Amino acid sequence: MLKHSESVQELLAPPDIHELYHQSIVGLPVFMVVSLVLSVAHGLNLFWLIAKGQSAFLFVIIHAVLLFITYLYAKAQKIAGVDTRYAYLLLVMSAVVGVIGSLGAFLSALLSIFFYRFALPFKEWFYSIFPFRDSTLSEQINDDLVLGRDENPKNYSVMPFLDVMAVGSEKQKRVALARMTTMFDPIFAPALKKALEDHSNTIRVQAATAINKIEGTFHDHLVTLQALVKKHPRNAVAKKALADHYDAYAFTGLLDPYREVQNRERAREHYIEYLALQPNDADARLKVGRLLVRAGLYTEGADWFKSSMDQGYNSTNMKIWYLECLYNSGQYARLRDAVMHTPVDLNALQNEQPALAEAIFLWSGGRRAPTVNQGA
Repeated sequence: MLKHSESVQELLAPPDIHELYHQSIVGLPVFMVVSLVLSVAHGLNLFWLIAKGQSAFLFVIIHAVLLFITYLYAKAQKIAGVDTRYAYLLLVMSAVVGVIGSLGAFLSALLSIFFYRFALPFKEWFYSIFPFRDSTLSEQINDDLVLGRDENPKNYSVMPFLDVMAVGSEKQKRVALARMTTMFDPIFAPALKKALEDHSNTIRVQAATAINKIEGTFHDHLVTLQALVKKHPRNAVAKKALADHYDAYAFTGLLDPYREVQNRERAREHYIEYLALQPNDADARLKVGRLLVRAGLYTEGADWFKSSMDQGYNSTNMKIWYLECLYNSGQYARLRDAVMHTPVDLNALQNEQPALAEAIFLWSGGRRAPTVNQGA
């Protein structure tokens, strides 16, 4: 079973070649018994040669028989799918130095069993020597400038992609479409849709190709995540990655209304399945409620947010979405009560969303000053 602490990139990454070829110690106890028996046999053969006056010819014959037995043991290990490194080490060492070699192979196996308990996976060992640290955005920009990787070393004027599609030249539109395709963000969707209506056939074709490529990329990743979830249905990381992907796919703004609704429903289903595995994820709870709002299910959304807040997940965003659900579902009495008893940081909202702060203040009847949020 995969660990929940892993990222989806780690789950989808190909197996590390060092871990792939890592050999376990299965079969070592049997090897140690075999190597001890062969050590005794080689020792007796040497003793008979030195102390008993055994002929050198007979010594060589017995030595060859023992090596043949060792070779058969190594082949049997290979057929059984067990690690054969120690078996062939025993064969080579005993062939060269007899009893000393077989005892050396036995000692190697014994030390392997002892040190195997303290062995680190290759990745941990590597990062212990070369620690990895994510660079901050400012560090990445500085590195790009120092190494000359910045794409815009000269002064240039900025024009939004939507304006380029409206008044730009055909060359500018082609460049903009290429940029939007390689660095797609949902905010580019209106510009891409506008390009589909351009008077130039070339721009329309390029825009359609760009949208098709973007959707193809989303679909390919979707298939990969679906296969991952099917393989590990109880893995929370994979489940959330699939839910996030459905959510992001619906949010691109490039899908037709039916497919957008379908993707939002699937995202909500997978978020709920994920919450069954990780019920304390406040972000996933917020996303489920947001998807209910996007689907126009305001009453269900209000109940979902209220239930989450009752369980202690009362962040500012959670409260704002809850108030929105109450307003859109026409539950005005409940909305007034919620505004009065659900503290929201109106000071912060005044700077970011002044209209929303004013609306909340008015729904409170203007009877209280902006309240500092006490929630999480």
